[in-house]
This record gives sequence, C-alpha cells and structure tokens, in this order.
Amino acid sequence: MTVRFECQLMEEGWLNCRLEVDDQSFGWVPSYLSDSIPALLQATTDVLLGREAFPVLFQDEPGEYRLRLWRVPQSNPELVHLRIIAMKDTFSRYGDGARQVVFEAERRLRTFAGQVLASVQKMLAEYGEDGYFRCCHYRFPLKDFQELEQALRQTKKTGKP
Repeated sequence: MTVRFECQLMEEGWLNCRLEVDDQSFGWVPSYLSDSIPALLQATTDVLLGREAFPVLFQDEPGEYRLRLWRVPQSNPELVHLRIIAMKDTFSRYGDGARQVVFEAERRLRTFAGQVLASVQKMLAEYGEDGYFRCCHYRFPLKDFQELEQALRQTKKTGKP
C-alpha cells in the first residue's frame, strides 16, 4: 500500500506532477498560469489539521486539473481521499460538473503529506528561493512550506492522524 507524489519545476514555470497509489498513477503537466504549489501546501496542511481544504487548481493550456483532498472519517480518520478531476477549459467556472475523474484513491494522510513536503523540499534544494522565482515568477511559499512541516511534527507528537 504505497503512495508517491512528485512535483518537479520545469523551465518557464511549468510543473511535472505525478501521483501514484499502488498500481494507479496519473501524471499531469500544468503551466505557470496558476501558483499551485502554495495551494497544494495549504490544502495538505488543512486536511492534516482536520480543516476543510479547498481544491488545488493546476491550470493547463488548455484545461485545468483539480486535486481534491478530504479525510475519510467513516472508515478510518488516518486516511485521505485523493481525487483528481480534469476540466476541459482553463480557469473553468463550472464547479466540478463538466469534468472527468482521472484519479481516485485513499491512502494514509501523513504519508501523503510527507510526500508533498518532500517534493517541495526537493524543489527548494534544487532551485533555492531566488531560482524558484526566476523560473516561475512566483515567490517560493516558505510560510506554507513551514506550516506543513510544523503540522506534520505536531501530528506525529499527538498521533493524529
């Protein structure tokens, strides 16, 4: 029962993302049109701390991907439900109605959160804050990164989730 998340910064601010759970995997290459990394860190932190998370939007040209995260309290509060929705239009205004679910799975929340943190940490180590800005024209989300790091430490101490 494995989960793996990778998000690599490419030239001109594009991302190369991949989510794998057991034998399922989905990759997507969103553009620089939206600043997805802070939203990913915030949503992961929110779910980890028991708050409702908003979807993480990854803009493509054309199209959009939405990563939705939520806890699965009915079966096991340590699990996170992961769903990726593909939208036909960039900056879609249609809720999740005109969509296609391209990935859906449940895995241990702390493991997924650790994968997100490690992926962004690798990005920071490779580019640094200045290189990140030069590449994608957004500031590195240091505060969001530190908040996820803190939430993982906090939940490790409390044993939840």
